[in-house]
Amino acid sequence: IIALSIFVLVVMPPPVIDDDKKQIILPLPGKEINKLPENIQLIYSEIRKSMQSGCFNAAIMLMRKLIMHIAVEEGDSEGKKFIEYIDYLCTEGIVPKKSRNKADYVKDLGNSANHEIEDRNEEEAQNCFEFIELLLKVNYEFADIVNSAN
Repeated sequence: IIALSIFVLVVMPPPVIDDDKKQIILPLPGKEINKLPENIQLIYSEIRKSMQSGCFNAAIMLMRKLIMHIAVEEGDSEGKKFIEYIDYLCTEGIVPKKSRNKADYVKDLGNSANHEIEDRNEEEAQNCFEFIELLLKVNYEFADIVNSAN
């Protein structure tokens, strides 16, 4: 007896709101980044989901937190002021010299999102996200790996 299964693939457009034809569920922004330490991967995933959901205050606060995690992962100690983590990352070359202003931008927006009533917007969050994504790619996914066989 031969069993035969037939699967029908139905391609449907994304869910929409009838009046405005806007997508309800947007794709995750950014890309998966290889070789991230587990704790950094977890926060990066939360950032992407926050951006996807339009939770820009949360995304910016998480990006600030991610910078702290990167600093500790790269050898700095816990319990420091945030500016000290930025200084460490810049001094160690983890944040490229010409990108210091971007790191400060994330710091300032994160402070604002945490301590002020004014909401952060999509453009600000996207600007921070692009910096964070590049920082992760350069320092983890594209990092040189020394092969002990060489």
